[in-house]
Amino acid sequence: MHTEETKVYAAILIIAGIMAVIIIFFLITLIRHQKRSIRLHKEKIIAEITTLENERKRVSADLHDGLGPVLSTVKFQITSIATHDIESKTMIHTAANHIDDMLTKIREIANDLSPTVLVRAGLIKAVQDFLDSIKQAAQISIESNFENVKILLKKDQETHLFRIIQEIINNALKHANTKQMFVQLKNEKQYLILEIKDFGKGFNMQEVEKKSVGLGLRNIMSRVDALNGNIYINSSIGNGTTYTIEIPNN
Repeated sequence: MHTEETKVYAAILIIAGIMAVIIIFFLITLIRHQKRSIRLHKEKIIAEITTLENERKRVSADLHDGLGPVLSTVKFQITSIATHDIESKTMIHTAANHIDDMLTKIREIANDLSPTVLVRAGLIKAVQDFLDSIKQAAQISIESNFENVKILLKKDQETHLFRIIQEIINNALKHANTKQMFVQLKNEKQYLILEIKDFGKGFNMQEVEKKSVGLGLRNIMSRVDALNGNIYINSSIGNGTTYTIEIPNN
């Protein structure tokens, strides 16, 4: 090879090497930027969810520990009124019943905002109580399977999963026109698998994907993201909808 050709060849190799280094540096920078963006996005989601849960707990405590005792005191004072008038006694009795109804409703709202059973007895018991209340209120059949499942999540992660279950079932009651559902938690290797199926009208996945995601589904996906999990939705017209969520169980 002539000297000039050798120089040109060497120059080409040097330029190619420099270009390769620049491209590699650019790719590494891009990957780092994407990872940083994903991390910051996840941190933002977790911060928003944590703020929401703290606000729920505060409102629940205010209702349960603040308004509840006040109404109980009012009921005691009303029922302590001494009267021999039949009409007045009837009014007092009616007012006391109304206060009892209000206290029951306050307890239900406070428990929905921050279910104490989730802290006391764990996720399975909280989910079972929630499903029982839904079956009674909505006159719907819900079959569940939580047998032999091992849950190794932290309390805040259990809260996320509980809210996911709540959101999916409430969405089904609003939109799926279903009278039957199936809820299952099971272990697969290092994952905790949540499967919820309704037997309602279903929807066209392609049409939904073209539209903006609704608030309920956004909340579900945000909490799944906060749990480092994956969500799969399978639905078709007339065949209901199945949600499958995989969460690292450690």
